[in-house]
Amino acid sequence: MDKKEKLKAFLKSRNAVAGYVLAGWLALWGLIFVVGNILESLLLFILLYNLVYPVATVFCCYAFSKKNGIVWFMPVAMAVISVVLYVATELVKFALPNAIVMTIVTVFFGTGFGNIMHGNNDKKRK
Repeated sequence: MDKKEKLKAFLKSRNAVAGYVLAGWLALWGLIFVVGNILESLLLFILLYNLVYPVATVFCCYAFSKKNGIVWFMPVAMAVISVVLYVATELVKFALPNAIVMTIVTVFFGTGFGNIMHGNNDKKRK
């Protein structure tokens, strides 16, 4: 693989990471905003944050890694963004710091499991 092909693959995976991360975070934080600020339901907030959020994070990382394999900046970007959003928003008042740990664990779990399936797909193609 020459340098042009490596650069092209890197840019493709970088754009895919950006797409997956932005879609997931916009949907999640939009739901958290609606539930927390508009509906103001504590039960819905707990359900969203403790059930929907981890499942969505695992699925997002799984789908990306199954298609593209492990890219080192996907889990790092999602972990850093979760820390920044946790500190920058009102989530500090409601959620425990364990939310950051939950994000990191679900990101690495989804990425690892997706990479396993990515390897299985390569074996089936041969």
